[in-house]
Amino acid sequence: FLSADTDRESILKGFEFGAQDFVTKPFDSRELLARVRTHLALKDSLEKLKKFNKSLEEKIIERTQQLQEANVKLEALNLRLIDLDKAKADFLNLISHQIRTPLNGILGPLELLKEPVSASEISELVEILDMSVKRLERFSLNALLITRLKIKQFEIRKDKIHLSNLINEVLNEEKEKFQARSIQVKRNDEITLGLISGEAELIKKCISNILDNAVRFSPKNSTIEINTYVEEQIIICEIKDNGKGFVTGTVDHIFELFTTGDEYKDNCIGIGLPIAKMIMEGHGGSIIVGNNPAGGASVKLLFQNSVVD
Repeated sequence: FLSADTDRESILKGFEFGAQDFVTKPFDSRELLARVRTHLALKDSLEKLKKFNKSLEEKIIERTQQLQEANVKLEALNLRLIDLDKAKADFLNLISHQIRTPLNGILGPLELLKEPVSASEISELVEILDMSVKRLERFSLNALLITRLKIKQFEIRKDKIHLSNLINEVLNEEKEKFQARSIQVKRNDEITLGLISGEAELIKKCISNILDNAVRFSPKNSTIEINTYVEEQIIICEIKDNGKGFVTGTVDHIFELFTTGDEYKDNCIGIGLPIAKMIMEGHGGSIIVGNNPAGGASVKLLFQNSVVD
């Protein structure tokens, strides 16, 4: 304000109205210009300070976001390391549990073959060697598959697969197992056209493991049912047997490696169902196990990523 009013009330009223300064008459033009320049400089400094503060806040927000993202990545890496460490421990566990028996089945006969043996004994020892080598090969393939699924080293393919045709392929490949125990397979296929998404060989392995369990624990001359149907747009494959079923108290742990309701006849610790569960989860599906009301075990495979027509 530039005013001839010099009393205190006028000056205070001027500041109340928003004045930055108050110059009284008579005035010196040089003083007036100096005051104006000072206030313009202050205004410019304040604007620069506001811009700097805003820029600083934006950088703080940006750096905070970067730190949060880095923490998320670090946490993911830590979880990955934990998974890898567990996969390593499981792999070593797997070796310690399953490699001993087939190796003994190889080393024992080899030691005996160093001594003079009869032709009939040679034939028996060769049969033991053959069985042990096949078991060791099966173990090795299972161990590699478990490691692959646990560390998620490879992306699972997402091919379109006709489930009924895939089951037929598995039954054809496994027919000798059924014939050896005189087990019949009853099919009930309600799906006219249903496609699942996934990797055919892995899903075949999953179904084969479940059928293998069903054959092992089913009495001779019994029947195994394979039902395929749709519930709420989810394709389901159910395999039912007439065996003893799952032992009470073991169902909650049946998917843990080396855990079974009962030991297999060859003392092999069960890894079929854990592998099946890992395969289903890798395909975005799930597996449900239980006992049938009339006896026997039931295993359901639920394929979430399916196309039903």
